Amino acid sequence: NYGGKILAPKKIITKNTYENRFVKGTLIKILWGINELLFSLEEYKENLNKIEEYKEKIEDMRKKLLKRKKELNLLLNLEFINEIKPEFEIKLTPVIKNNPYYNMIYKLYLKFHQFCIPVELGELNLQSFDEWLLYELWVFFQILEKCKKKFGEKIKVKNFFEIEGRKIKLKIGEIEKEPERKGTPEIEWENFSLYYQKRFEFTKKGIGSYTIPVKPDIVLWNKNNNEIIIFDAKKETAGSLFKEKGARRSAIAQLHQYKESIINFKDKKRVVKGTYAIIPKRTSVEKEYEKFFDKNYRKEYGFGFYVFEVSGEKEEVEIWENGK
Repeated sequence: NYGGKILAPKKIITKNTYENRFVKGTLIKILWGINELLFSLEEYKENLNKIEEYKEKIEDMRKKLLKRKKELNLLLNLEFINEIKPEFEIKLTPVIKNNPYYNMIYKLYLKFHQFCIPVELGELNLQSFDEWLLYELWVFFQILEKCKKKFGEKIKVKNFFEIEGRKIKLKIGEIEKEPERKGTPEIEWENFSLYYQKRFEFTKKGIGSYTIPVKPDIVLWNKNNNEIIIFDAKKETAGSLFKEKGARRSAIAQLHQYKESIINFKDKKRVVKGTYAIIPKRTSVEKEYEKFFDKNYRKEYGFGFYVFEVSGEKEEVEIWENGK
């Protein structure tokens, strides 16, 4: 009699798999990045209260970051990951490779580590603001903080806002519509000025470009001697920037162009003391490009790359010694 009892193995499903731990770790890292951005925005808001609380654009970014933070917290409370430990070390398992959902998280992880800021990916839609504009503005305020430590807290602010009734609107982003460039955002000390996206063109007098118009992201101007230092924020990491021949030539050529073309038309002398690109992450590069990140090289040649990580270290930029 074979029909007395049927034994069936009990199928046990565990949530504590590497793949699930990896998902949780990735979401936590992105949440850390968002918290860092929110902290920076609040810090600048307090430090720059003389700027009438540079509202609309930054406030919009802050609201979107808060929304993404809420979404991430909801994801972290999903049943399959809320009680397991996170995994921060990546390994491409067959499940991650072949399962479309895990694979999507894996790609998100790579993007996050490539740019150090959260990015939109497929259905996750973790953020919708212009992340590169945010990184540019964030780098500008990082440079501003370093300048305030160097030149002091007493500043004048020009052309960062326009007031419409009770609204204070950040003018950055509309400046290209002003053909005479009268509205360039400027932070001014007694003998120095810091500009956001200042345009240099052929003028025949003063400081300008003797070739084509150029518009660096950040310009620091020494009024004592008309020397200029330029910083250009780049969205790419070191690895991706130097991987493609066209991209690296373009980035390096652009820095050369700033240094070569901007002159004092009075005596035809070049006035740019240093040109530097600022990128969100340092990754491995070919040996010939390593010198661009060397402190002594940057100081000697006034040329190179700095790394400003959103949720990590920010290199100390080299500006004029003793405030001169």
